[in-house]
Amino acid sequence: MAQNKKIDLGGNWLFRQDPERMGEHYRGQLDIPWQYDARWMNWAQDERQWTSIRVPSCWQESGHAYNGAAWYRTTFPTPIELEKDARVWLQFNGIDYFADIWLNERYLGSHEGYFSAFEFEATPYLASDNLLVARVDAPNDINAKEAQPGQLKGMLKGALQRWDVNNPQVNPGGIWNDVTIRLTGPGAIRNLQLTPLMLDLPESDSPAETAPATLYINLTLAGFQQNQISRNAKLNVRLRKLDEPTIIAETSQSIPALPTEQTWPLQIELDEAELWYTWDLGEPNLYTVEVALEIDGKPSDEVEKTFGFRQIDRTSGWETYLNGIRFFQRGANYLSDQYLSSMTIDRYRQDVELLREANLNTVHPFAVVEKQEFYEQCDRQGILVYQDFPMWLTMSNQSDLVRRANIQLEELIDQFGHHPSIGIWNFGSQPSVANFEKLGASLVQTARRLDPSRIAHQANSMIDRHGREMHPLDDYKWHRKRLDEFQAKYDWRVDTHQYFGWYWGDLPLLKNVSLDDLQLITEYGAQALPDEGMLRKFIPEDALFPPAWPYYAQRCFQPDMQYDYIPPSENLDQMITDSQAYQARFIQYHTEYYRRHKFAPTNGAHYFCFNDCWPAITWSVVDYERQRKPGFHALRQSMAPLQILLDYPDECFAGQDNAPTVWVVNDFPNAYQNLVVKWKALAQNEKAIVAQGELVIDAKANSLARIGQLDYSFEQAGKFTVKTEIWFDDSVLAENSYQLKVD
Repeated sequence: MAQNKKIDLGGNWLFRQDPERMGEHYRGQLDIPWQYDARWMNWAQDERQWTSIRVPSCWQESGHAYNGAAWYRTTFPTPIELEKDARVWLQFNGIDYFADIWLNERYLGSHEGYFSAFEFEATPYLASDNLLVARVDAPNDINAKEAQPGQLKGMLKGALQRWDVNNPQVNPGGIWNDVTIRLTGPGAIRNLQLTPLMLDLPESDSPAETAPATLYINLTLAGFQQNQISRNAKLNVRLRKLDEPTIIAETSQSIPALPTEQTWPLQIELDEAELWYTWDLGEPNLYTVEVALEIDGKPSDEVEKTFGFRQIDRTSGWETYLNGIRFFQRGANYLSDQYLSSMTIDRYRQDVELLREANLNTVHPFAVVEKQEFYEQCDRQGILVYQDFPMWLTMSNQSDLVRRANIQLEELIDQFGHHPSIGIWNFGSQPSVANFEKLGASLVQTARRLDPSRIAHQANSMIDRHGREMHPLDDYKWHRKRLDEFQAKYDWRVDTHQYFGWYWGDLPLLKNVSLDDLQLITEYGAQALPDEGMLRKFIPEDALFPPAWPYYAQRCFQPDMQYDYIPPSENLDQMITDSQAYQARFIQYHTEYYRRHKFAPTNGAHYFCFNDCWPAITWSVVDYERQRKPGFHALRQSMAPLQILLDYPDECFAGQDNAPTVWVVNDFPNAYQNLVVKWKALAQNEKAIVAQGELVIDAKANSLARIGQLDYSFEQAGKFTVKTEIWFDDSVLAENSYQLKVD
């Protein structure tokens, strides 16, 4: 089949800031002293005023602490391998945020949005040597030093600009992803959109390995040149299992060579498609589809994409099914790096491996669209993606932004929609009421129209615990009554953030939340300091201890919240230890509470957040260098697919009458019989066993079961550690531990 030839244009380009936006001026617009500095896209430029910059990269990575307009320029020769009737396309895989492109002084067009790829045909404008110029505008959308409520954002950058977890002084900009030349024959494939659908899979306790399925293909072809419309064009489609050579299905179709852009629908049907599952439910089976375009029997262009067959459904509330298996989301919020340009395939692979090590089956890219390589790793490793559209807090509610946002959503679905890992589109993280009812409502309708294979969700919410009615446009907190109102009006499903033990109240108050509000929890978390070695890399020595709060706060730390729950420390080591211990306790308390309400009514929980996207002090359980905090181990333990849980009343026990209830949760699709639950209570030094016992139980597939109480008695009061283990066939399948206080 044809090969899609690409030439990488990455490397050292020339760069120049344009804070006064003068680069497009004509000489006649400028006063005499500046007339020779007009038209920066032209060949005639004094390049001594330009500096070198690496492409791709965010320009801040090259030392440009700047926001506004800037210019890039590079030269390249016309590829010598061009054949007769060949066509050349300039492809940009990511420019943040507004882009205008010129080739040999000819304006090609513009694009808005940081995450999507776009291309222009260069064929008519090529010379032996070529000048490529890009004007990039990455302005500040809001004032990062001011409180965010009331600052209505007009750009779709989500967590990349101002977010609680990123560098508040950085708003990335520039050509941050690859720039390539794409060579084709006279016919060219502009877009390949895949929609794999199956016949409805019935609800089941055990995963189906295969099912009848259809792959729907929408193929957009460039218009042919006038002298080529009499040519014979043919599309060839081949389907393989990923990384396997055998063709399992193929089809061909002859088409007319039309002078205008055209879209062709194709489809492939399989009687037994192997299904894609998350790692805990089955195998993440993947396929590769190759679409080749032939002109007069010769290869002209080829596009290849990887995808998977899976069915994700949402019924009542957040009752979610993956291929007919009811699904509990064990997740975490994620932004790889504020400089997305720094992310590589290896870094993404390591991060997804860390997610799996933490026993997570879901990842929640927080108000950010990552590189394609991230979703490829989620596809391969079986991690479901709850994908945010890049909007956080209060946005403009003008119709202009609604129109622009819908264009970017269409690009997102076109370019990322083949990934089976993406199961949910979410259109607002803590939006204002006004955004929910206009911007979010428009986007969710577009998603449901263009992408029937996924859940389209209107937003997740922050509830105002004080019961006030907040400003519907300028604030992101909702009154509790909005939950009932929006469920009835928009068929919205309750998706909330719970911060008892951090932003409000103590941990035990979580038990007072209405269970109706816990259908899906997409944020909960507490901050923790990183280890001392990491802390010393970004906090000056004389500011470490006693803490100089301006240095800590500018690295995202919230001391007022932390010291509501942790006594003041006597030294740096104690401050770090106590901070990390509290985060670990918070994680266990919240996570196990949600898992003890599995499907009654809770359908998942996303910890906030998994990692640091820059050297900082945040809610993360792994720091910027991916060193694990104690909170990582608490998350891993409490998210184990098979786990024993104690329903303990605020960790305070007073004899047998207050013994904790024992629960076993099983997220695996297979049942276990004759599991042995062993437990022991250790004195404070964790050496002397003061009580122990065991229970023999069965665990149904994908279930939660209350199995009794710990039968114990203590002869003395004090603090104890209770350790539990689940044994099966002489192997330990899960273990857990609790701090216990006996009065």
